Amino acid sequence: MMQKHFQTLEAQLRQNEFLYHQAHDVFGGSARVFRHYDPSNEMSIDILTEQDTPQAGTLSCATLGMMHYPVGLREGGKPLRFELAGACKGPNENFPDLLSRCAIAVMGTKIRCFDGAVFPDIVRTYIPESRLPHLLFTEFSFWNERLEAVAFEPFNVRWLTAIFLSDKESDYCAQHGVVSLLSLFEEQKADLSDPLRDSVL
Repeated sequence: MMQKHFQTLEAQLRQNEFLYHQAHDVFGGSARVFRHYDPSNEMSIDILTEQDTPQAGTLSCATLGMMHYPVGLREGGKPLRFELAGACKGPNENFPDLLSRCAIAVMGTKIRCFDGAVFPDIVRTYIPESRLPHLLFTEFSFWNERLEAVAFEPFNVRWLTAIFLSDKESDYCAQHGVVSLLSLFEEQKADLSDPLRDSVL
């Protein structure tokens, strides 16, 4: 039993390391990893952070390890898991904490995670200046390359990127879908990494 436990931990560390290198290669900055805990110190998630990428003054972040928690979805006959990523212009010192809170909420089954999920009223605790209180998680890239899906032996992993949303943008997403909302953002040339941007609606 103990040997199997160590084998599982070793496999998880290798998977985390693979995703670390994948995200670092896409971000293209100087990497640091910090462990973030929930208030009870019962759950934790590692967050990769890289400053000044994809542009100066922007912080890129990625979770490492959320994939080890099931979300009840399948793809290609295997369980589908997720990792979270994002890019945030200043003020962004609390962005890693925001991303870790989202990850731990998923890990603790307090919120559902899927492509197109909106995490409501979660931003202002960490970026009180923002008028965009919600986070949309979808397959989107702020960077020159995409964070590609990964097929590990026991499960598939997809990356979901955080996008700040206003109340009206969140309502629009619920009514018209993520693809339509992203098209609207592209038409309006919205800077989706800016938590202080104006709503497009």
